Amino acid sequence: SEGLREVVEARAEQLRETDLLLVCNGQWIGETDPCLLFGMRGVVHMELEVAGGRSELHSGIDGGTVYEPMADLLQILASLSRPDGRVLVPGFYD
Repeated sequence: SEGLREVVEARAEQLRETDLLLVCNGQWIGETDPCLLFGMRGVVHMELEVAGGRSELHSGIDGGTVYEPMADLLQILASLSRPDGRVLVPGFYD
C-alpha cells in the first residue's frame, strides 16, 4: 500500500511486540465508508527446481532408463491440487 512503510516506521515503538501485520486490500463504499471483509484469498509464491542428468540424454537410446525432469515436474504440479481446485498441500488450510 502507498505509504505503508512510512506508517509502520513512524509507529515502530507501538508495533514493537507485534507478531503479524495484516493488510487487507478491500473495497470502500465511499471516501469514509470501508467494506467489512469476511474472507480473503491469498497468493503463495514458491520456487521449485527439478534437475536431470548432467548431460543431455537421447530419448531413443536412454528413454525409459532414466527419469525425465519435465515429467517429474508435471507430476509434482498435478499433485498440488484436485481438479476442483482444492489444495492438497499438507497444512495449507491450517
